[in-house]
Amino acid sequence: MLEPLIKWFEKNQRPLPWRTSYDPYQVWVSEVMLQQTQVETALPYFERFVREFPSVDALAKADEERVLKLWAGLGYYRRAKNLIAAAREIDCQIAVERAVACGMGTCQSCCIRVRKPDASKPPLVGRDWCYRLACTDGPVFRGADLLW
Repeated sequence: MLEPLIKWFEKNQRPLPWRTSYDPYQVWVSEVMLQQTQVETALPYFERFVREFPSVDALAKADEERVLKLWAGLGYYRRAKNLIAAAREIDCQIAVERAVACGMGTCQSCCIRVRKPDASKPPLVGRDWCYRLACTDGPVFRGADLLW
């Protein structure tokens, strides 16, 4: 049963952008966009989205308003918000792993995950918005202290 299905797919599949590179990020974005959305509708949105945010890191650092603006017309905006949240969590996990590789312990690296620097908001230690760690170039906040 499986082999005839695979042969049919190989013969009849549509050329879709996330099938050319099989990039996990692009496949993920396409899967989220295609929830409750037809392929023809999602295609131009997908192409604009991955052009603007070509990686998990780029999406994690993106302004939510910009992401939602690119998403406008696809509906179900919670999908876009969840995509951003997941990208930030993935980016954060990668940052923690990099910090551990730089010689910090897991607890220390978790302590210095920070909110994305924003002049209008104080730094916030916690799970969200963790972009800069002590072993990267850029400021890092630990509590009220600014580390460089």
